[in-house]
Amino acid sequence: MSDRPISLLIVDKDPIFRLGLATSLSSNSQWEISSQTDNLKDALNQLSSNTFDLIILDPNLINETLTIETFYQQAQTSQPEIKLCLLSYDLSLQQQEEFKK
Repeated sequence: MSDRPISLLIVDKDPIFRLGLATSLSSNSQWEISSQTDNLKDALNQLSSNTFDLIILDPNLINETLTIETFYQQAQTSQPEIKLCLLSYDLSLQQQEEFKK
């Protein structure tokens, strides 16, 4: 295991939630909040110029041209070792099953 902190990208449309999550996680030296954004397009742009270990993502983000699945595929192409954590308070059972695939 590396002594380097885990580099995080937080993607959620709610700025208060992002702030709370970032504040909570940054109190532990294991985590480094490298970047935050409120949309998938900006997250992809950040992936092209920064390296992250983990993306914490609201799976309910809506984008006219980019689905969560497409976003993840593009993220994996850009950074194959990256992990994705879906974090939501209102994910239906059907959505959970779809994301497991």
